[in-house]
Amino acid sequence: SPRNGYKELFHLTSSVGGARVHDRIQSLIQYNPTTGSARTLAFAGDSIYVRDLTTTTETSVVRSSLTQGVAWEFVQYNNFIHGVNGNNTSFLYNGTNYVTISITAPTAHVTLTDSGVGSLPAGEYKYVGTFYDNDRARESAPYTISTAIPAPSITIAANRAITLSNLQTPTSGQGVTHHRIYRLGPGETNYTRIASTAIANTTFIDSGEATGTS
Repeated sequence: SPRNGYKELFHLTSSVGGARVHDRIQSLIQYNPTTGSARTLAFAGDSIYVRDLTTTTETSVVRSSLTQGVAWEFVQYNNFIHGVNGNNTSFLYNGTNYVTISITAPTAHVTLTDSGVGSLPAGEYKYVGTFYDNDRARESAPYTISTAIPAPSITIAANRAITLSNLQTPTSGQGVTHHRIYRLGPGETNYTRIASTAIANTTFIDSGEATGTS
């Protein structure tokens, strides 16, 4: 509550290491979204706490089991708090939940099969997939491509379609919403994005997708 002209930004009655949480704060930031109520994030002990400044509700935990004694740097950009401490995984917080800043790449290549009539020209096709967070415009790298682990390829006749299966499941808590599909067609030297499909899908059919349109 206000006292001597100051507004209390953070308070919690529970304890950390025998002291009240607000006596152990190492990092603090006020979060001001364009819509919704302001909140305060604070790091104390091994957890990051958040408090809604418009209510008297007790502070809740955003993240826990973090390295003790290593302060966090918080900064707000647009409607996200970016948090980093050089030790634990960095994160983005949107006022409701958090996701890690980096997205782990798929752990295997897609599998390719000829799936019948389509409009693809004859020739060899290669594909790779990535994970994409449509809410925050973040994308992972594809699975490893090397001499030892080449991108999967398939050669088809004219006017066929190709089914991509084995689309991977992303690591939980990273905010992934879609698979992005990239193709290297006959005579091409660069992969081009041809599609984006919901993360729940485990297959995708390329029946002749135009490049760069999804």
